[in-house]
Amino acid sequence: MTGGLGSDAYAGDRFWLQRGTALISTSLPELSAQATRLATAVAWFWSLYLAVVAAWSVTSHAVPIVAAIPVITIMIAYLGALYAQFPVAAEFDPRSPEQVKIAYRRMIVVKRGRLFTVYGLLLISAIGIAVVLVLSVGR
Repeated sequence: MTGGLGSDAYAGDRFWLQRGTALISTSLPELSAQATRLATAVAWFWSLYLAVVAAWSVTSHAVPIVAAIPVITIMIAYLGALYAQFPVAAEFDPRSPEQVKIAYRRMIVVKRGRLFTVYGLLLISAIGIAVVLVLSVGR
């Protein structure tokens, strides 16, 4: 094949090795950046929750205990987002490419697992805030 994206001149082994190196070198920092963005999202959820509870307390002067449930999930989600930013501990012999590869893959799996947990907590928080909002409007 000559010319175009499939040509060896453009997409040969060297190109793909360089591309793979770039993807690998940016994946862990990108996961950490994603955790930082999640912490910001949690702060936004906290602001939304406070606005809903404040509006409820102004209109009814009594906020039931169910309104406190999102506080727990929002706080845990924030702590989880902070934890997701922490580096993952790994031990390997730097002279062994196989050990480096295994350690790197483990680090990616752990980071993704932490982020998945935070996403779940945010979903639970969003549902809790929606419930509080519906209950506050219904009064």
